[in-house]
Amino acid sequence: MRPAVRALSAATAALITVGGLLPTAQAAEQPGAVEQARTALAERGVATAPLDPAVAAAVDGAVADAQAAGEQATAGFDAAASDAQAAGEQARGAIDDAAAGAVAGISDAAADAGFPGVPAPGLAYELIPDPHGEGPNYHWSNDPVDQVLAGKLPGSGPVLHRAPGSYFDAAPVPPEAVAAAERGHALMGAGTPIYVGDDSMCTLTAVGTDAQGRKVGLTAGHCGEVGEPVYSADARGVGAAGTVVAKDPEYDYAVVELGSNAELTDNYGGVKVNGVGGMSAGPGTQLCKQGVATGYTCGMTWYAQPGFAITQVCAGAGDSGAPVLQDGRVVGSVTGGMLPFYEISCRTPLQGPLFMPTLVSPIAPAVDSLNRTDASRPGAGFTAYRR
Repeated sequence: MRPAVRALSAATAALITVGGLLPTAQAAEQPGAVEQARTALAERGVATAPLDPAVAAAVDGAVADAQAAGEQATAGFDAAASDAQAAGEQARGAIDDAAAGAVAGISDAAADAGFPGVPAPGLAYELIPDPHGEGPNYHWSNDPVDQVLAGKLPGSGPVLHRAPGSYFDAAPVPPEAVAAAERGHALMGAGTPIYVGDDSMCTLTAVGTDAQGRKVGLTAGHCGEVGEPVYSADARGVGAAGTVVAKDPEYDYAVVELGSNAELTDNYGGVKVNGVGGMSAGPGTQLCKQGVATGYTCGMTWYAQPGFAITQVCAGAGDSGAPVLQDGRVVGSVTGGMLPFYEISCRTPLQGPLFMPTLVSPIAPAVDSLNRTDASRPGAGFTAYRR
């Protein structure tokens, strides 16, 4: 490399590497832009040798050229952005018109077929107020499109959404949970929807007691961090019902120490549990799960080994930690989708089996790992609750 080019390269590198030292447009228009940079470097304790005047002039010229090119590119970008914004507004209007036409068409077809209670198109997106105030993700919708996406007929009645992005018609709060909340308690069992912290929505895998007699629950380890409060999404009004006290990323489980306002059950929302562990899954084996986002669903197993299983059990955001069931036992928990693309997860029953596979973590290795810890730690000596 020629000396002048090497000096120019070194000077340019120094200008770019040290944050905030690149001369402004105004400085580039004045003699001594390189000297200004050297002065700024010196103020930060970086000594630089003087540059040959010809090299300094070359750097000044390069900076000015780059500035001019940048201004030209910015002008072009602004023009392109303006055109894109106009095109986007036009496309959005076309989409809105098409959606309104589709809703009106569904409503008219349903009314012609004799289905009662079809809302007028103008009311298609109305959310029905929830009289019980179960929380931010408890929404009844009278939208006929939502009814169809939930696998129901338009006009068949409102559908309940409990997890963002899920179009399944969720089950309402179980009567036994409502009764417990009226006593100031949160009923906790396998399949209970929970909030970890302020906004992480997951599902409890299992509940029980540990060697010290403490009430504990298990859920997916990625649902929250140690120290975060845990609320029942079915009894948010009673306050926090537990705290995350431990987690294990290897087996993707978290231990929730439940408080005095938590009641345990082995039958939550019709999901009866008669034990934990004992997964016996191979290719073709059917497993089921109960989660807040997509409810009770079943699917076949593609592949299984001691640490995980790949299944076609429908699950979506909010189902993390959901108990995976086999012959009435909790044999695992939902870890998540096999691919990091939420758009192809299970979101509506209309998909059938056309969604990305779901990863399941067997519960037995997690419980064994938990029981190998110090017996004084919350969760050690875990025994599933059975009434």
